[in-house]
Amino acid sequence: MKILVIQEADWTDVGIHDSHQIFERLNESGHQIRVIDHEFRWRKNLDRKGLISPRREKTVARVVSGAEISVITPGFVRISFLDYFTTLISHRFEISRQIKIFSPDIIIGLGIFNSSFASKKAKKKGIPFVYYILDELHKLVPNRQLSPIARIVESGTMRRADQLIVTSVALRDYASSMGAEMTSIEFVPHGYAGHEPSIERRRKIRTELGLNERDIVLFFMGWLYDFSGLLELVEEILATEREDLKLLIVGKGDIENKLMDLANGPARGKLLLQGWKPFEEIFDFLNAADICVMPFQNIDLMKNSVPIKIIEYLASGKPVISTPLNGIIKEFGTDGGILYAEKSSEFIERVLYIDNNDLYDKYGEKAVKSVENREWGQITSRFASILERIVMKEKEDSK
Repeated sequence: MKILVIQEADWTDVGIHDSHQIFERLNESGHQIRVIDHEFRWRKNLDRKGLISPRREKTVARVVSGAEISVITPGFVRISFLDYFTTLISHRFEISRQIKIFSPDIIIGLGIFNSSFASKKAKKKGIPFVYYILDELHKLVPNRQLSPIARIVESGTMRRADQLIVTSVALRDYASSMGAEMTSIEFVPHGYAGHEPSIERRRKIRTELGLNERDIVLFFMGWLYDFSGLLELVEEILATEREDLKLLIVGKGDIENKLMDLANGPARGKLLLQGWKPFEEIFDFLNAADICVMPFQNIDLMKNSVPIKIIEYLASGKPVISTPLNGIIKEFGTDGGILYAEKSSEFIERVLYIDNNDLYDKYGEKAVKSVENREWGQITSRFASILERIVMKEKEDSK
């Protein structure tokens, strides 16, 4: 298949998502993939200079060695508000251009405004369009004034799509509430990479980090949002005055500088920041930890979220402590290896409960069981079969 993917985020300057895992594996198995993306964090990208961001094209592989994903970033004007309008224009042009020269068998949309145009264009050209729902998209629009408009556009694209694919039970309910027909929604959950733990690597990493086996190491990976709850968790760790309690973070983002100030000051030796790491290296740090944490603030933006990191946490066979987000509870219930904590102080209580009662194996076994049959190879096969069915149906209908 020739697959054209449309999104409004940067393909390379974000954490690894379902799209990277699935499309690189599809490419590895012989499918041609082209991605149209957008430099949406241009305000924070100090390496990019100039009023005009020119069109760029590159070949990318982030998780699968040998994958060749062609990523096209249309140009736009780097001025607030003008960036939206110029991006809409350049994306409309690029989508039309790729439909003409690439002749995709199917188009997959992950964004809002460019996906709306792509879905309309696809219908005119007789190309099946799939809306791949990873988040409640309109809530992620940086300009809150545009959020109501984004919601209307998103809802229209859902109703227009030949197929919707959602990554969680909560997002299936969300799509339905936005007007999508339940019969058009397929549930394809987040997966995990399936890295084997190594005692030798665990010891090596802990030694390099100055940790001993008596230390209780909490682990967080991913983008450091200001609502991640990490600053509050660090303060709570400091309040315990326990020298054996450490927090290991692999990632970058909005609160990176604040965390660095803490790591170089009052949390020295207790907060271990590793920055952004290549995908394959992250698992050594995960393996070196004891308990995985996801202390996000329970805000409306996160309500129905099931962050992809929690699947890797569970698959690692380590206990997981998370804020009781609605999406996670719908997905895994209350007896699946996840302990829930509303406040930072409750996170510490759960950690000490696990350690004092030596419940690492008990919750680790539950965690692994809760993500059975979710290895990325299995998820990709499931995803591919949906696309092949849709493409085949379109060909039969056009005869």
